[in-house]
Amino acid sequence: VDATLPSVANGANWNNQQQEQEDETKPHNYRGDNDADETTISKITPMLNEMSSKGSTAPSPLLPKPSMPPRADFASRPPPNDHRNDVYVQASSGDAITSQAELLTMQLNKLEQEIYAQNNHEKFNINSPKQVSFVLFGREGQSTNKETLEAMGGSGKVMADLILQYRTLTRRISRLGKRQTDKSNGTLVKNISASTRPSTPTAKRNKSNDTNVASHNDEEVVEGDPLLLVDASAYIWRAYYSMPPLHRKDGMPIGAVLGFCNMLNRLVLSRMLEGERPRLVLVFDSKGKTFRHDLYDEYKANRKECPIDLIPQFDLIREAAEAYGIQQIEASNFEADDVIATLATMALKEGVDANILSGDKDLMQLITPQDMFPSIQMVDPMTMSRVSHDVVVSKWGVTPDKLGDVLALAGDSADNIPGVPGIGPKIAASLITEYGSLDELLEQVDSVQQKARREKLKDNVGNARLSRELVELERELPIEKMTFPENVTSAAELRMAPMDGERLLAFYKDMGLNDLRRRVEARLNQKKVVRSAQKYNNRRQKAKIPKPDDYKDVPF
Repeated sequence: VDATLPSVANGANWNNQQQEQEDETKPHNYRGDNDADETTISKITPMLNEMSSKGSTAPSPLLPKPSMPPRADFASRPPPNDHRNDVYVQASSGDAITSQAELLTMQLNKLEQEIYAQNNHEKFNINSPKQVSFVLFGREGQSTNKETLEAMGGSGKVMADLILQYRTLTRRISRLGKRQTDKSNGTLVKNISASTRPSTPTAKRNKSNDTNVASHNDEEVVEGDPLLLVDASAYIWRAYYSMPPLHRKDGMPIGAVLGFCNMLNRLVLSRMLEGERPRLVLVFDSKGKTFRHDLYDEYKANRKECPIDLIPQFDLIREAAEAYGIQQIEASNFEADDVIATLATMALKEGVDANILSGDKDLMQLITPQDMFPSIQMVDPMTMSRVSHDVVVSKWGVTPDKLGDVLALAGDSADNIPGVPGIGPKIAASLITEYGSLDELLEQVDSVQQKARREKLKDNVGNARLSRELVELERELPIEKMTFPENVTSAAELRMAPMDGERLLAFYKDMGLNDLRRRVEARLNQKKVVRSAQKYNNRRQKAKIPKPDDYKDVPF
């Protein structure tokens, strides 16, 4: 300490020497670059002398911290550099970057190299939970889920943070690739209210075509549009998790309500403003137990309870549907899937295409071949990609009409459907393909070649037949059992009510959705929303693409 005091006492010399020897003396984790002024030195010097007289080895606050010897444990190593900058520089200069996918892939490759560097340059399968567990904990069998990695990363474990980044980036690349594939295959849905083909050879959404447009209370009614069936429960859950917790002034939670309205606006608001009345139905589950609970007491017994702040929003969402003029249908003692199956079947008989907005695999049993007229198709609300007949065959290995047999054999943990233990979807698909149906398989179970598989089927014939009943959709519900609108007797008549702008705006006001009310009101009045300069400046500006000159002094 005494040997250092002359340099500390001379403030100018200290600053010069520190600047000249910065690369040699400053370790990677040194953060103190403040100059030592005379006042600070006058306060510190007596303390240093006292420490020296007592033989203290404590380092000076003004001196650079000595670099610690490297440990074998990766957790003590310096945090990795943000490798995105050099990727962005390459992108901005146009060097071999042609798509977002390539940019993300470059980031992924650099992350991979950083992970291996943290592991003493020993490669391992980053996608293997067992190998990741061994790298992080020194043994297999430990949890490496998102919550675990976030906790470890927050406590300074660099490897855990890198692996979490790697997984997140991998999912982004996967979603981007799937979206690009859907786009190239023509399954990416731009307008869910449009059929895969016109319902009649001349039916088009064309205001000038009087033969295809029927007048009803001065509102445009397009005869060729499909019937859009929305699985309300799935839609509400997605709306709930898409928004942060929001509350009205009186404390009522409205996050799911806002998310629901935003999704509806993207779905049909433009058509409503054009004066159209789309065929749109919101299908709800009935309250309480259904006939499936009578068949099996444990049906859906493992479902988690509904979040407490979502419960009061179900009634508010029904009010929102009324404000939009959307038909709401349910059937006592039946699930929404059964109502959707019935309405889609009715539409087919009436010559109307049906689009089902849901990701429920049970509803894939309803999908018809693309060349069939009319047809039933599904649209995944998460990816907005069309789930066609070919998509079902590619994913499940069987056609939609055989999917129920596969689901019965494989079971479903989400709905607590037992199935046959030890038989998954792939084995189930191969068995159904070989024997033609579940009934034929169970009748000829002795002919199954694999002994273990044969014994499992014999021991669970009852479960297999029960599961088949549970996954079967009811397609012939009578209208009297459903909450059909008054004076409506067919699926083709299930249209939205004429748009009532005042009713919709009043609902927004009651919910406290003021920003949404202003935007929709401006569209109703055919005016643009003019943001004030202060509000505009408070919004986060669009990120500026970096240039190489921005990083002249950065040593990457």
